Amino acid sequence: MEKLLQRYYESSYAERALVEADPRSQVSWCHEYGKLKAKVEALQKRQRQLMGEELEALTLKELQQLERQLDTSLRLMRSRKNHLLFDSIEELQRKEKSLEEQHSILEKKLMENDNNHKASKDSLPTLNTRTYPERAAVGVERPVQPGAGKKSDSLPPWLLSHVEGR
Repeated sequence: MEKLLQRYYESSYAERALVEADPRSQVSWCHEYGKLKAKVEALQKRQRQLMGEELEALTLKELQQLERQLDTSLRLMRSRKNHLLFDSIEELQRKEKSLEEQHSILEKKLMENDNNHKASKDSLPTLNTRTYPERAAVGVERPVQPGAGKKSDSLPPWLLSHVEGR
């Protein structure tokens, strides 16, 4: 414990000795603080002037200089903005071209699938329901009714008996 206290006293004594030995460093720190504080205030005043505030104290020459500075800044900002817009337009045009290519590829695939589907549909046999033999061939006669020909054209004979209620 004594060693610890001794080390504490020695370090604090060394710091005090350093500060007391070099009073010029304190003066230089105070001077540096004053310079930095004045610089910060000048920058804050300039910023307010750039924002259009506190312009009353400026002379005509200072106002013209401020206007030139603002014009230069505005040109730089517009140039940067235009550069970003042109880059964005180029990127969108590349994406559009890519999407158009993908669209044409998909369209071709769709046409091929449609053609393949039609070819496979044409090769399958179809069921013709109108080629069934009449019931009269089996021995059941039907009376001829007006309009019965229309039904027989659209329905097979074996289903007509169910529809007509036979």
